[in-house]
Amino acid sequence: MSDTLTGARLHRYVNVLRGEIPVWFPDAACRGRTDAMFGPPAEAKAICLTCAVHDECRSWSLSRPDPVPGGVAGGLDYRQRGRLRQRLRGAGTADPGIRIEVN
Repeated sequence: MSDTLTGARLHRYVNVLRGEIPVWFPDAACRGRTDAMFGPPAEAKAICLTCAVHDECRSWSLSRPDPVPGGVAGGLDYRQRGRLRQRLRGAGTADPGIRIEVN
């Protein structure tokens, strides 16, 4: 997949990086690779599995409304993040960043 950014993809990527940049982000496998966030979900998730900061990214992605709209973060696509947030709220989990295995 090309790393060229156009239209909606550029807008989404800019929104991800707007505001606070997590301290672990420079070590992320997806840093500088928009295909890793917004490419085909299976390919993006495969990149997440190689990432040294996977757990930190998952915690970060669950602690916000949706930091990567339509994309993959922490090995989860936006639907998986939404379902996991609902499960965590339903379980009364105070910390949405706890490590949870999701298949």
